[in-house]
Amino acid sequence: MARHLLSCQHSSMPSQPPLSGLLPAALSEEPRLPPTALSEELSLLPDVLCPVSKQSSECLVEHSYALPSVLNETVAYGKSIKMKCPHCGLSLLKKNFKAHMMRSHSNRSLDVYLACHLQCVCVDETTGLFAVQRTGHGFSVPVHVQRKTWGRSHNVRCELEECQQYQLLAQRSGLGFSLCEHIRSLDYCRETVKEVFLQEAILMEMVVLKFFGEAKAAACIRRQKAAQMTHVPLCVRVDFGGSSSQICFSVFEPEIHSFCHLGRIFVTYNAQRNTWHCACAKPRISCPHKSIAKWHLFQTQRDLFQSNVPLSSGPHH
Repeated sequence: MARHLLSCQHSSMPSQPPLSGLLPAALSEEPRLPPTALSEELSLLPDVLCPVSKQSSECLVEHSYALPSVLNETVAYGKSIKMKCPHCGLSLLKKNFKAHMMRSHSNRSLDVYLACHLQCVCVDETTGLFAVQRTGHGFSVPVHVQRKTWGRSHNVRCELEECQQYQLLAQRSGLGFSLCEHIRSLDYCRETVKEVFLQEAILMEMVVLKFFGEAKAAACIRRQKAAQMTHVPLCVRVDFGGSSSQICFSVFEPEIHSFCHLGRIFVTYNAQRNTWHCACAKPRISCPHKSIAKWHLFQTQRDLFQSNVPLSSGPHH
């Protein structure tokens, strides 16, 4: 207090209006504690250390009790405010809302060129089907894109619903040549995945090991014959190097469904969790596409099944 009074000796504090006149009405009307203790301390100080007048002391006391209320109000208004995303329902800080919208819900399309495009590979040369990365960073299940510009019927389309809506909107706006980044990335596709012919003897061995029953094995063989009749690959592996534990397979599907618009569907296997995923079935529920993908993986990489499935185990989904 002595150092503070010495520093205020030549200040113009008495000539300045009291801080309470600058505060809002709500703050100036707050009840203040009686400044008797501070007045008594000031009266006990020597005159050398306290050359200020009585009016200055009262103003100092008023300031000492008014400033904490201002600081408390600043802290109250400075608290972090959370808000909810209207698209995904995520609760996040207000300062991070703009970055979240740009990263997760932005409609900006990728500027595609030679050094910046989505990885893609041809999975079916007969119908012009390609597997393209869904996004340019991290792992995500690829998408099927068709670009067939030969023969009687020409088809250029992406299986994603948002890309189809984007193309329809562009056509209505007079931009008939506007395409999504998945289709535009096909200009830089230079690779065709090689098909591995799945052997029926391997499938029968899986039946003996009780991976699935004879009915599912017969369904796999029927799907294989249907693929051979239409001259398309039954199952091919697609690897873009996004994850070492996620393995993707593009499997033939003869019928058109809501989850399969282009005649093929992706099946993914998580090697760490030993789980299979297909868009046509719920988790832990078997389907023909999962059975075919298991058939392919058991023939090409059998070591993944040695520690997961013992000989005495029942059917696995």
